[in-house]
Amino acid sequence: MIVRGQVTSVRCAWVDTPQGRAIKTFVTVAVQKRLKGEAPAELVLQFLGGEIDGRGMRVEGMPRFVEGQSEILFIADNGVQFCPLVGMMHGRYRVVKAAQTAREYVARDDGVPLVNESEVQLPQDAGTPAARSVIASVALTPESFEQKIAAEVGRRAAP
Repeated sequence: MIVRGQVTSVRCAWVDTPQGRAIKTFVTVAVQKRLKGEAPAELVLQFLGGEIDGRGMRVEGMPRFVEGQSEILFIADNGVQFCPLVGMMHGRYRVVKAAQTAREYVARDDGVPLVNESEVQLPQDAGTPAARSVIASVALTPESFEQKIAAEVGRRAAP
């Protein structure tokens, strides 16, 4: 499923697994728009890892979420896989508002503005200054990214 929504809650808890106790992070998302598949009005996504009382478990490449953040999420096997996002951080796109213009645009998990949908397959590297210098005014708007997603979903569904 693919959805656009807002993170309303992020909490961690100890859970029992066949391998023993582990920390999971539960991210609640209020679904604002369904782009592919069926989704309830509210999703609770389960991620392996997190921190409780100073004890933590971190999975490299696992996205971190903040309450209030608007997201476009590509979701598969929630509650079954250690990360419910397709391709881990590659399944998460932030909806960001430019400070000076208030224009909304889409950024990858590493914060780099998404200028073209083909960039979703590129490696993510938040430390690259050149990548971060992309001007938000040329980045895809959430609506244009959603249109490209819809076109691709339609193309794949065609016989």
